[in-house]
Amino acid sequence: MRQLFITEMKCSFVLREPNSDRPTRVFMYARINHHQLKLSTGVKVYPSHWNPVRQEAMSGRMLTALENQNNQIVNQRIRHLKNVFMEFKRYLSSNPLLIDQAVGILRSFVYQQDSFRLVKKNSVINVFSKLIHESRKSSSSKETYYIRLRVFEQFLHQIGKPHLSIHELDKQIIRQFGRYLFDERELCTNTHNQYIKFIFSRLNEAEEAEIISRQERFHNGTDKIYRLPKVEDNSWNRPALTEEQVEMLYQCKGLKPKEEEVRDLFVLNCNIGQRFSDFITKVNRDTIHVNENGIEVVELIQDKRNHKVIVPITPQAKELLLKYDYHLPRYTPTQANYYLGKIAEKAGLTNMVQILSEEHSDYKPEMVPLYSLISTHTARRTFATRCYYKWGVDILTLSKLLGHSTLQQTEEYIKVSSNQAANKAAAKMLE
Repeated sequence: MRQLFITEMKCSFVLREPNSDRPTRVFMYARINHHQLKLSTGVKVYPSHWNPVRQEAMSGRMLTALENQNNQIVNQRIRHLKNVFMEFKRYLSSNPLLIDQAVGILRSFVYQQDSFRLVKKNSVINVFSKLIHESRKSSSSKETYYIRLRVFEQFLHQIGKPHLSIHELDKQIIRQFGRYLFDERELCTNTHNQYIKFIFSRLNEAEEAEIISRQERFHNGTDKIYRLPKVEDNSWNRPALTEEQVEMLYQCKGLKPKEEEVRDLFVLNCNIGQRFSDFITKVNRDTIHVNENGIEVVELIQDKRNHKVIVPITPQAKELLLKYDYHLPRYTPTQANYYLGKIAEKAGLTNMVQILSEEHSDYKPEMVPLYSLISTHTARRTFATRCYYKWGVDILTLSKLLGHSTLQQTEEYIKVSSNQAANKAAAKMLE
């Protein structure tokens, strides 16, 4: 505990850019013993309308009605903060044991009683939306930003954090978002990078607006952008399973009821190869029929690009569909991923594989168990790999089955080990 003299505690209001010809932010400075605290008031004023002696905005007949209205808002805001500061001083006078926490208490008083700063407690989506709205960017740029924000919002809903606070947004969640863009959205690396840079740009603006502090960003690991993968870098630790590994999952015993359902869904999609959101909602009795050649197929329209895909039903897929009478159990990708790692571990997919992990803004090789890398999207890559190496489907046909726009996308889905490549080559070279 240390001494604190209430009468020495003062607050003042200054402009951020006093020489600017544009509206500039008004800041509140509070001196508490040897500490000086800078807080944004959330309002702006033209420097030419500011009275630095009275520390308030001017008003009068020389100004337009709108300018007088804006300046009145500024002055109401300043009066409000002065009253808050007086309440804060009275509170400390009545609670001297809290003197060491004076700085934090003042922040709490300002932010909790501040109707202009409700964004402080808002979700990251609301904060980003407000920042985009107040941006000086062109309308076309803002429209692009809102599109990216909606994708980020959908991701937060999927991971069960739709109301995530901006203070809780950390590097781990942003990296999860990056993998979501690759796996669920199937974006190319350049587009992925634009989305990640969008997040960090909004965080920079939030820091500039005093919504989040530099210290918080340093603590959350968002003070600098993580190393983005190069355009030619396709090593984002996204495996495909071999035939033996799919069979190990399929034959795994001792699973709990929900684990068995998720296992069956995963193996089924290793035979159908659609995005999990399409697969779980559109593979049913209504979308499965026998075509003109007598082949049973599933026919559906993908949500992402409205591509129509028709995929033959394999014997293994037929067996699983009959097990559930064509009514598949419903799980979100997040729910399914929660079980998949446990299921794969029980099935014995514990072999160590090499991935690239980030350390000090760079990548280094690391060995991890295979089960830790398996997600719902692994089934789609497994399907692509099985089609190409097991069933001999050419890449153009495979692209149609997956609903891809380019053959390059399809090539990235085909995973093969050196041994598989050698065996395939030998079958052709030595026949």
